Amino acid sequence: MDKDDLCQKLRLRLMIPLVATVVASGAYCDSTADGYVQLREQHGAAKIDLSRVKEGPEYYHGIAIELRGTLSGVAKHGDSISFIVNTPDGCYIVDADQMPEMSSGSKICALVLVGEKCTATLSDLKLIAMAYQGQVAESERMALQAQAEKKAKLVVVEQSETPSDRGRFKRGDQLSSRSGNYSSVPGLVGVYKKAVKSFNSKLSDAEAEAIASSIIEFSARYEVDPRLVVAVILTESRFRPEATSRKGAMGLGQLMPRTAKGLGVGDAYDPVENIGGSVKLIKGHLDKLSGNAPWSELSWQDLALALASYNAGPGAVKKHGGIPPYRETQNYIKKVISTYRALCGEQ
Repeated sequence: MDKDDLCQKLRLRLMIPLVATVVASGAYCDSTADGYVQLREQHGAAKIDLSRVKEGPEYYHGIAIELRGTLSGVAKHGDSISFIVNTPDGCYIVDADQMPEMSSGSKICALVLVGEKCTATLSDLKLIAMAYQGQVAESERMALQAQAEKKAKLVVVEQSETPSDRGRFKRGDQLSSRSGNYSSVPGLVGVYKKAVKSFNSKLSDAEAEAIASSIIEFSARYEVDPRLVVAVILTESRFRPEATSRKGAMGLGQLMPRTAKGLGVGDAYDPVENIGGSVKLIKGHLDKLSGNAPWSELSWQDLALALASYNAGPGAVKKHGGIPPYRETQNYIKKVISTYRALCGEQ
């Protein structure tokens, strides 16, 4: 499989946002523009390409997406309420728990939950929140302006630093994802299970589910993006639990014997133990190199250094004062980050 095919599969299988909370019932709530944008950010809906969702709705059950279009056809049948959103690429019927206060013909943004009945088409959508497009656009403009002002201040600070100060890594270029309580997101384990099976079709359903569950569980425990864990395992072993390198690295995350022992991993070929140790190792490197910064404040440079430590060892990173000049390690970092960005929908 070439790189383009892999990236396309990654986008389709794992375009899954980290979410702080998901309204499983889809209960509609009125929202100011700022409140709507905040909810959309929490659900990660802005990062999801609607055309991708339409290609494979079954992979997005329990995931929030955004519809932008014109509100029309509001109807009430007993306790059932539904309305139509006309978008540039089609019409969508959305169920709601209460009548929207907006009138027909309004330009709206609707945050909706993809239901389990969505298989071939998006026919089971539940409203989470809705706001006027114009107000949302203004809120987005203000946010961009605030971000630009913040970057301008960082430039001023950087220009005022001494040459020795400039060697330190800044946090202006932060990772796009955010940590959150995503371990209980409806359907998430199922989505990851399907992705794992697509990467290694020889795995049984039980093995793929155990791997997917472990990725979600340990990522939540150590507050690491599960998509990063997928990128590391895919690069290390292509999801082969039995994988062994020429140097003796073992299992999904390719743990060296001494490293595995230090992490408390008794059987590195056990997928659950290996994933637990691998995520713990990633988190340890990130904490050490970033000064225990939370995920939302990590920079891409922090991640690159942590991956260098994972691949070449923290001693090599310390010895060279940064990413070691090893071709294997540099290629490894590029591959993991490229895969991770594809999983986040950024490529």
